[in-house]
Amino acid sequence: MAHWGIAFCNGINYNNRSLNEQPGKFPSNADACKHARLAGSLKEYASPAERRLIEAVQVRCVQPIPSTRREQRKVNSTYAKAMKKASKKYPDDPDILSVYAESLMNMYPCALWVGGKVRAAD
Repeated sequence: MAHWGIAFCNGINYNNRSLNEQPGKFPSNADACKHARLAGSLKEYASPAERRLIEAVQVRCVQPIPSTRREQRKVNSTYAKAMKKASKKYPDDPDILSVYAESLMNMYPCALWVGGKVRAAD
């Protein structure tokens, strides 16, 4: 799961929508994708719930980095759908539920509030 964590932390998130492809320079999409692959290669040692997290982070790590907001929204949507499936399978797992909530936040970076109201997730 350490590789999953490195992939997760280096990937696009609500507070950081911009990435670079340079390994070792945080946040690095190259590092995110490398560690997502490594996590995938070791997922047989993970619990079933952890496997869902690994599979979802692999969906989020794409190379090259999406060049348009539309492309990034598609990646974010696919990731959110993967996390939704995980949350349905493990509805009492606080880690999965937290990551699912974060995946929904990524759908509307810096735009969760509309007219003083919370934006509903798709």
